[in-house]
Amino acid sequence: MYAPNMKWNEDAPPASDILGARLRAKFYGARVITYRYFVLKLLEQSAATSAKSEEGIGGNFSGGFKGDISGLPDLDVEATLTGQIDVKGLEYAERCIKALIKSTTAFHGLGDPGKVRLLVTNIWGTAHA
Repeated sequence: MYAPNMKWNEDAPPASDILGARLRAKFYGARVITYRYFVLKLLEQSAATSAKSEEGIGGNFSGGFKGDISGLPDLDVEATLTGQIDVKGLEYAERCIKALIKSTTAFHGLGDPGKVRLLVTNIWGTAHA
């Protein structure tokens, strides 16, 4: 049996059926969880760069969240301050940001919300997805 909503091209428009939309939202949600570490590291580097530039004009910045995750490639703050960013880490952060966008637009193909009523069994779970 062929299930057309189980396979899609990532550049395709959002699914027009609820099962396909939920599957895509879950898929992209898992991708966000997988790659969000690298977005966090880029944000930390940005904050460190800002703190470094603020130190020169008398500003003060106290550090933010520091996760204790081992075994993952780490983005080097000093390398970022000199303008060099790890290409692989940047690629992973880009995947996360694209997945964030795709997960929020997964339900956009289900019709006009003012005209078509969306029937779901768990509205909170669907909204969270």
